[in-house]
Amino acid sequence: VGDIMLDRHIAKYIEENSFESLIDGVRPIFEDNDLVIGNLEGTITANESVSRNNNSILQFTFNPNLVTSLKNIGFSVFSLANNHSFDFKREGYEETIKNLEMAGLKYFGSPNNDLNITYIDKIRVLLLFNYEDEYLSKSRIFNKNNIDINTQLSYNQILNNISLLNHSQINT
Repeated sequence: VGDIMLDRHIAKYIEENSFESLIDGVRPIFEDNDLVIGNLEGTITANESVSRNNNSILQFTFNPNLVTSLKNIGFSVFSLANNHSFDFKREGYEETIKNLEMAGLKYFGSPNNDLNITYIDKIRVLLLFNYEDEYLSKSRIFNKNNIDINTQLSYNQILNNISLLNHSQINT
């Protein structure tokens, strides 16, 4: 799935109704999948929301109690490679990771592109966070010896590296 937003008016809706009523219409989409990946468009922290009452503030945090609900509907992995992962600084990012790990959920990526490859049940996952423009992306590439090489890549180089990654052997 794409972006998951659980702050602002969505947080108000969940508080007044329930998380379950929010997702009832889409629940069947999440059933019987081997892997469900979503992009967390914010942090998962105990911090109070700063954007809930002011939509002009684009700094998001989600209630940690919702992590179990996300897992229960079928999510297994979350991308943290976006512009909101550091909305509550490094501490918020690390608290998000802690909350996901405590629920037994996997994650990958960071807005710094320093955690973009992870292994999930012997499947290699790569996410490139494209923050400069559609033709140039900063990414972390690992060679066959798992040595990382941080480079600036063109769009064609990114596609080539994804193709190579898809055809590589994974030894875990």
